[in-house]
Amino acid sequence: MDRLNASTLSATSSGSNKSPGLCLQNIPQACARLCLQVEKTLQRLDLKRPLRLLLALSGGADSTALALIFALLAPRRKDTLFAASVNHGLRSEAKAEVAGTQALCRQLGIAFKSVCLDVRGWARQQKMGLEEAARKLRYAFLEEERLAHGADYIVTAHHADDLTEDILMRLVRGSGWPALGGMCDLDPQRHLLRPLLGLKKRALTDMLHALDLTWFEDASNQDLHFTRNRFRQTLVPLLEKENPNLAVTFGHLHTLADYDADFWRIYLTEALDRFGYDIQLNSQKTQVQITFSKALLTYLHPAARLRLYRYALQGIASLRQDQGHASPEACASQFFALEDCVAQGQGGKTILFPGSVRVLFQKRSLHFYAAL
Repeated sequence: MDRLNASTLSATSSGSNKSPGLCLQNIPQACARLCLQVEKTLQRLDLKRPLRLLLALSGGADSTALALIFALLAPRRKDTLFAASVNHGLRSEAKAEVAGTQALCRQLGIAFKSVCLDVRGWARQQKMGLEEAARKLRYAFLEEERLAHGADYIVTAHHADDLTEDILMRLVRGSGWPALGGMCDLDPQRHLLRPLLGLKKRALTDMLHALDLTWFEDASNQDLHFTRNRFRQTLVPLLEKENPNLAVTFGHLHTLADYDADFWRIYLTEALDRFGYDIQLNSQKTQVQITFSKALLTYLHPAARLRLYRYALQGIASLRQDQGHASPEACASQFFALEDCVAQGQGGKTILFPGSVRVLFQKRSLHFYAAL
């Protein structure tokens, strides 16, 4: 589609982070309410203000709405905005999309940077799928930009429809609870912020139509070779026939998972303070060992132990991210296998988790070993 309607944003400033002429007071009430709903999400997440935020933009409807919403909120919140876009080198249209995104940011007064990546070549070298390779390279670039700008968070345009797809994909993969609740609004470890998860895509496109703004459509979103597209194009429509309010239902599931995750975080923190644990790095900081005592394991209910195992893996993943590496997600069957060892007292047995994490249960302790 064509780029932004120039007359709509003609009053916007060209300087970075100056207040644009387009403001909450002179847009339709429905659009202003949507922006304020996003602001309430930021308040619910108890984020300090003002923030320095890096917006991850693609030129599509979702990210166009994201840029517009935060440009409208920035004068109220005193936030400083930056933006970044990635050309994955997979589609001929991507160059024009990046150029359009740059024009959008210029009109909104947001500092912008883009990069062109050889995803296909890197995927071949790493022997991984294009989808996974694109995601890893994209987030690596975004994190570099976040650090370069001293930004607090990378802000993505994931919305309620994306959350529905994510929950279904996690269900099929066998993710455990509360991870089954889908992607989180705020991921402090990865410095990710997803403030649009409470909004349907239709609400975002309605806002753009109301303001006479256009965007690019990515034809690859129709390609059923990609897992997410298969879920979006085939499975979700079938489920929505059974439950037209599927996104609302999954939104409730997401909220319940957030509450549960917070409860278990507090509960396990108190248990660890009481019984203690040990974490050791070798002198080169290339190996980590996390140890929990038998007393702690005996004290915890099996439901709490399963969450303890997940927290240990998350701790390892956090250390690996500090070293520039990522850890794949474990599935429920692996957690259950470990729990069987602990519950039955099978000392000396080792369970392997993704990312070459080795977990050894001994009669008096449980050890997690991993390379960083």
